[in-house]
Amino acid sequence: MKKLGIALGVSICVLVYFFVENSHLKNEIVHLKEENQKQLDTKENFNADTAESAEAFIKAYFTYNGKPKREEVEPYATSNALSKLQFGDAEGLGEESEEEIESIISDVKNVNVYLGKSSDDRQKVAVIFDNEITFNKIKSTASTIMELDMIVNEDIWKVDNFTFNQF
Repeated sequence: MKKLGIALGVSICVLVYFFVENSHLKNEIVHLKEENQKQLDTKENFNADTAESAEAFIKAYFTYNGKPKREEVEPYATSNALSKLQFGDAEGLGEESEEEIESIISDVKNVNVYLGKSSDDRQKVAVIFDNEITFNKIKSTASTIMELDMIVNEDIWKVDNFTFNQF
């Protein structure tokens, strides 16, 4: 009977220990999940801001009547990127009249943004979209792939460099 009492006492002590330890582990899991979610939210906001800026840059430059407007693109690009863009004379139009240039309409459709390698202040972004261009009432669509090098400039994500191909 004494052995049964000792075994019962040890069993109760072990069960109490496991119950307390289980409670501690549950609290730790809850704390770690909350911390993990905070980190994910921070990273998602970080990446969401980059993706939004990249898409805004694409739409600002490739959506226009006549010619792209520098003032619409400036909030999303550094001076380095702006120097590589064309805002003045439209390339390839030769001696077209101002009226004919104004008849050019460019629009962006089906924008897909993909985030690549990143650091605290740099992010690689690939953007695939369709660039619809209407000239003299003739519409054409060019599938476009752009690779953007984005940096944080004055707490805002901006395009610093880019390459693109149209098909």
